[in-house]
Amino acid sequence: MTILKMRAINHGTRKADKNRYCGPAVISSLTGITTAGASRLIRHINPRRTRVMGTDSWEVCKTLRLCGVTVKRIDHPKRHKITLARWLNLNIKERTPGRIFLIVAGNHYQLVSGRRYVCGRLGDIVSIKHPKVKRRARVKEVYEITAHGTLTIPTDITDNPSDSDHNKEQNRWRYQAKKLAKEWNLDIDDDWTVWDDEKTVFGNQETEDHKDFPYYDDHISVTSDNWHDIYRYCQYIIDFMKKHKIKP
Repeated sequence: MTILKMRAINHGTRKADKNRYCGPAVISSLTGITTAGASRLIRHINPRRTRVMGTDSWEVCKTLRLCGVTVKRIDHPKRHKITLARWLNLNIKERTPGRIFLIVAGNHYQLVSGRRYVCGRLGDIVSIKHPKVKRRARVKEVYEITAHGTLTIPTDITDNPSDSDHNKEQNRWRYQAKKLAKEWNLDIDDDWTVWDDEKTVFGNQETEDHKDFPYYDDHISVTSDNWHDIYRYCQYIIDFMKKHKIKP
């Protein structure tokens, strides 16, 4: 049996690794994957989502189960929703070290194990007495989290950006490439090649006519269907222009 433990929220090292919302945060804490990886899993189990901000509890639970985590709902008073502080006091004997509870309170997901607490707002594991813990929030749902066997993280989903992620990234590089092209009087032409999705970068007339221009007779070297490559090709041509003191 895999012994689950709460971890600090993993936002990775890049902007693309991070999702700042609480649903992906608790998934990250339990599985160790990045919050962006968790959001990709949520979009996988609910393809209608294009962005992961607020999440339904069924999405969080189903995503955890996809990773091999057992999620069991616990009954608690529903007629008069109790505060988180009250729930913690009522269940002090149940909150033994090692048992992990996923609590939905104040429209927020949080994990509690013994006297330890973690959520997307705090990031690190803290005491349940921490001043930033919203102890007066009303408890809506409670789940106990366990695992049987090895966690099964679908890395083919968590590590690969979705189509929407890819499109956003391409749009960013498209903006940067066209900005460079405008500043340095370059031409990004999508009519020069036979493929509809390919673009080719051309320098200004003086650059193109220069005897040392490396792409003078080989424009395939500056042709791509990827805007990141087009941005790099713009940089190559600009470096050549600077070296040979060619003005835009």
